[in-house]
Amino acid sequence: MRHLYLQNISMVVIIVFVSLFLALAAKGYPLDIQDEAGLSRQKAIVFDRPDPEGVPTKISIGLFLLDLISIDDVDQSFTADFYAVVRWNDPRLSIADPTEAQMIRVFDIDEIWHPLTYVINQRRMTRQLDNVFRVDSAGNVQYVQRFSGEFSSPLDLKNFPLDKQNLALQVVSFRYGPEEVEFVLDQQRTGQRDTLSLVGWSKGQLQPEITTEYLRIQDRHLARIDFKLEVKRQRPYYIIKALVPLFLIIFMAWSVFFIDPSVIGPQIGIPTSSVFALILFNHRISALLPRVSYLTRIDRFILFSIILVFITLGESVVTATLAQKEKKELALKIDRWARYLYLLLFAAVFVYSFVLK
Repeated sequence: MRHLYLQNISMVVIIVFVSLFLALAAKGYPLDIQDEAGLSRQKAIVFDRPDPEGVPTKISIGLFLLDLISIDDVDQSFTADFYAVVRWNDPRLSIADPTEAQMIRVFDIDEIWHPLTYVINQRRMTRQLDNVFRVDSAGNVQYVQRFSGEFSSPLDLKNFPLDKQNLALQVVSFRYGPEEVEFVLDQQRTGQRDTLSLVGWSKGQLQPEITTEYLRIQDRHLARIDFKLEVKRQRPYYIIKALVPLFLIIFMAWSVFFIDPSVIGPQIGIPTSSVFALILFNHRISALLPRVSYLTRIDRFILFSIILVFITLGESVVTATLAQKEKKELALKIDRWARYLYLLLFAAVFVYSFVLK
């Protein structure tokens, strides 16, 4: 009886395993390790570009600027929000079955080949849509994503506050060079909104430029496309907030030439206070800019204005001394000449700072 019982148990176990085996086979689950040909094909779809020995794979890229939020002069960066559409064709993903012609398949980022595009000048960037690829029956792959974040942009501030800047979103394929991947502009999907949030700047139009990125560590070039936007700093704000106060300080110092040279207090006090006011103003302007190694236009204007007012202080000391030595007529004559010379020197400073290149 015991032997018969064990035999029945063994038969039940065998029947259960056979049933499970047949059920998995009916559902199409793999029952064994893939054959070598199938495994190689799957790896090729993931790691090799279409036709790796043929012409470069065309990658269509479109970028639509939704918003340009701010430009940080000190940090040399800008904040932007944009849509990107990347498309290419991979025949290995096509479907021959006509009944599935309208089917759109969705793949994760690591399931199929892609050119590994990357915005290289990003600092902080977030994705707001699903990070997936959509593929139609013809093998056309599309990646759509909305990005927002902060991007670095070296600024040339020599002409500040009369400067223009080129902001760029630099897209690079970190895996392939121009001989393997060819970026093509998608003009229908490239552009910008008419109204952007950025204030204090005039905005141009988004301009694409196909170029390369030199990777020194590997001594090779990578495929790259830039989307550039020229912005121009609006001048009225700086005229009202910076130049008008500076002019008032400078002409306050000029008034000393109309004061009796024997009145020592105003003769010394006015130019001295003007020098201190200009130095304080220079510190406030410097806080708006990074610590660059060159002088901007407004730096030149303030620096030479300080020198001009300091010369005025020296002239006041000389005329006050002459007045005390009973040479008032000579002091008054120097003051009269100084009035015109001061205006001439101020005009030269202004032209050198804001007119000449």
